[in-house]
Amino acid sequence: MDENWTGSYTKPSPSLYPHQWNWDSGFIAIGYSHYNQKRAELELLSLFNAQWPNGMLPQIVFNPEFLGNYFPEPDFWQAPEGRLTSGITMPPLHAIACLHILENAQDEEEAFSFLRKVFPDLLASHRYFYEYRDPNNEGLVYIRHPWESGIDNSPNWDATLRAIKIDKNKLPPYERRDVKHGIPAEERPSDEDYDRYVFLVDLFRRNHYDEKAIFDECPFLIQDSLFNSILCRANQALLEIANHIGEDSSEIREWTDQTTRAIGTKLWCDRCRIFECYDLVRKSHIHGATAAGFIPLFAGAASREQAKILYEHMNSIHFCALHQGNCFTIPNFDMIHTSVKEVADFFQKACYQIGPHRFSPDDIEHGILRGNARPPYRPFRQFKKRDPRLAFAVERVDARIHFALVCGSRSCAPIRFYDPNEIEQQLELAAYKFVNSSEVVIAPEEKKVIISQVFDWYQRDFGGKKVVLKFIKKRVDSDWKREFLTENIDQVKVEYLFYDWNLNH
Repeated sequence: MDENWTGSYTKPSPSLYPHQWNWDSGFIAIGYSHYNQKRAELELLSLFNAQWPNGMLPQIVFNPEFLGNYFPEPDFWQAPEGRLTSGITMPPLHAIACLHILENAQDEEEAFSFLRKVFPDLLASHRYFYEYRDPNNEGLVYIRHPWESGIDNSPNWDATLRAIKIDKNKLPPYERRDVKHGIPAEERPSDEDYDRYVFLVDLFRRNHYDEKAIFDECPFLIQDSLFNSILCRANQALLEIANHIGEDSSEIREWTDQTTRAIGTKLWCDRCRIFECYDLVRKSHIHGATAAGFIPLFAGAASREQAKILYEHMNSIHFCALHQGNCFTIPNFDMIHTSVKEVADFFQKACYQIGPHRFSPDDIEHGILRGNARPPYRPFRQFKKRDPRLAFAVERVDARIHFALVCGSRSCAPIRFYDPNEIEQQLELAAYKFVNSSEVVIAPEEKKVIISQVFDWYQRDFGGKKVVLKFIKKRVDSDWKREFLTENIDQVKVEYLFYDWNLNH
């Protein structure tokens, strides 16, 4: 963070995200509060300097020095009065961050002075939501753009976005900049998604950011469980701040109670047994289990019974059970609902008839290509002693097969066509590409490599852990990685990435 500090705020990223982002600054201020109180305060004050008259804290505050490398920038947003901001907001984390500054204060007197200064702006930012984004006066506010959610690419938005009919001839011209920073296109939103993002921004600016006019026309109005839960928790923090500095808190208490009740009732889905978003346009829940469904726990908005159900759901293979041993955070969405594991024993049951024999994918992988090896986490070899298919098992295992076999999950190697006349070169290319993908991370500052679980599950095929590192060293695409592994191969710490079984669409 020190390297990205500009003197008034911290850039989330030096090239792709050089401006000030709303809730990023909230998280950043929480971090600073532990060791640099002044910088934490400046981070938030810089953001509040760009607050709109109606109380809205914009999603982005643009730095004039860095314009020209991002889309959309102020010329596209056309914010009122020429403001150098976007025209949307983000989850209101800021009261929570301010309370952290007080709780971790190195200078308590300064912290109280800061809270007194920022309190009116915090109050106005919360009041904005209840005045302009809660049309039914029920304590739940809506977002009007996926970017407001903080989880832009959530599957929660897919159906609503797809339902927006786009006439490309009427879209304002635009050029994406996000794919020009060396980030693979498949890791960014699609062009179809961007057309819809742009459509919504154009709608806002055509309506001159009049919230009532936008509400009447906008096809994306969603009461998001994550957004409302953070607002609810931020209300609690704001209530505590008001009490600390002797300000009237009756309005805040009313917001807190109303939003807590509304989350616990309207956003809970009895059928799916998780909190969900509510689409105000279609007047229905957006069904689908995502990490956002657990955030009401953070807000204290879940009942004891709901909390118990959520814990059981969280502590399952759907969201990484504790006993799995390879999960460190909750995945963004249900790991099974759209996973190759959704069909029990799929790779054992699906079969191909080849001549007189039937072969499942497991038979081909473990029985033939791995020389009748024992599949991971199973006690016995794939073929029994008298199985006639043993005749097809290879004598020498080529570990590179693990980068050619594809199960359809996101952590798998890409699917390719293999030609028997070029198999050697193709296997080597597959291994090279896998080693230089996001499935292999080399961190010299920590003397650590973090690699796909494929290298753990099939370590014996490679010849052991040390040989795995040599296998990687031989194929890395940069000299510094190769040099690091050469010098530290006996001391380097090996960790394994969580294997993403979700379907690679």
